[in-house]
Amino acid sequence: MADAGAAFLGYAAQSFLADGRQPARLGSRHPNLTPYQAYAAADGWLVVGAGSEDLWRRFCAAIGRPDLAADPRFATNAARVRHREALDALLGAAFAAHPVAHWLDALHAHRVPAAPPADLGTAVAQARARGQVAALPPGAYGALETIAAPLLFDRRRALPHRSPPALGEHTIEILAQAGLSPAEIQALLAAGTAVAVGA
Repeated sequence: MADAGAAFLGYAAQSFLADGRQPARLGSRHPNLTPYQAYAAADGWLVVGAGSEDLWRRFCAAIGRPDLAADPRFATNAARVRHREALDALLGAAFAAHPVAHWLDALHAHRVPAAPPADLGTAVAQARARGQVAALPPGAYGALETIAAPLLFDRRRALPHRSPPALGEHTIEILAQAGLSPAEIQALLAAGTAVAVGA
């Protein structure tokens, strides 16, 4: 699990490995691209990603601010990152003027990636629609579903083949693998040091 968590650090870890600097807390902002974050519209939030100069120009057209594309402070991504606070203030004011639906229509019409952030129920429903929600085999806790691993092999998802074990379900097996004799295992169980199902 620690390895998986470290892998999710992605570009943040790569930036740290490149220059050793501890990044500032950025909220939803990307440390190396802007605008690439969540913004508050008049009635909710939306996330936009303008990760190239072409997208930046289309983004400016979509929000009705082509002047921003011509502003020297925002002419390149590097310049936009240097002047992030000023840009965020301008964009925050623009987005606050209209509801999310307005901005999604405008941004999508200009082929700019944008979407409202999903709540947990929406995210699970989307995972279910992709076939990522899987039923676990019956187990100690009854019928359960889980989010399957995101990996596909030959376009097939690897589905879970076991349910979570009950407390003590594998105690005897694990202690035996650790080299304890049946007598030693029984002594631990009798003393209450270890718990095993059915023991």
